[in-house]
Amino acid sequence: MALAVNQYTDLTALVVHAVAENYPAGQAHLTDHSTPDGPVPVLIVDSVQRAEVIVPAGVSLATMGPTLLDADFPRDVWILVEASRMGAAHRALRGTGVAIQPWWEDGHIHFGRPERS
Repeated sequence: MALAVNQYTDLTALVVHAVAENYPAGQAHLTDHSTPDGPVPVLIVDSVQRAEVIVPAGVSLATMGPTLLDADFPRDVWILVEASRMGAAHRALRGTGVAIQPWWEDGHIHFGRPERS
């Protein structure tokens, strides 16, 4: 799947591609979500009514949280964060109803089990 991810760091682009590979070709399309720290990549998957928001390391979860409530996303929102940021993600996103999914890299991108905020 060819996604335009040039504006993101190499690691963020790898995560975007790894997420997109979970869906049949053409089902996930890339867009951006504006946050106070800049745009973050979002994969919209209409077939399952899901938005998967990949949060780069430099984006504050505390300031991003409120922007999610105003976003025009499908009903199911997943926030993907580095595994080391799971605690901060739960604190910042408590009560929003999003799913928070950890990811980590060890030569490959891996995903943990999503947890509801």
